This record gives sequence, C-alpha cells and structure tokens, in this order.
Amino acid sequence: ELSRRQGELSPFAARGHFPALSSLRRCLAGVNVCAFALLLRYFYGPLNRNLRGFTRTVMH
Repeated sequence: ELSRRQGELSPFAARGHFPALSSLRRCLAGVNVCAFALLLRYFYGPLNRNLRGFTRTVMH
C-alpha cells in the first residue's frame, strides 16, 4: 500500500521538477536569442555600411 502510494507520488514529484527545468531552458533560450540578436545588430551595422559603400563604388 505504501509503495503503491509512493509510486503514485513519484510522477507528481517528477512533474514538479519538469516545469522548473523547462522554464530554465526557456530562459536560456531567450538569453541565447538576445545575445544572437545583439551580435547580429553589432555586426550588421558595420557590414551594412561596408555593403552600402561597396555598392556605391560599384555603381560609380
């Protein structure tokens, strides 16, 4: 009886741990996306300027 009750409780205990894990993963994913966006913006600025200058020299 006791072991069966523990067996019933263990899925709930495991389920209790999963939301924290998924939220942590979601948080990490959000941080990765933010970092990637910042890097993209950081590199895209000079790259865009260089491309604009390059196209201007090609057009002339």
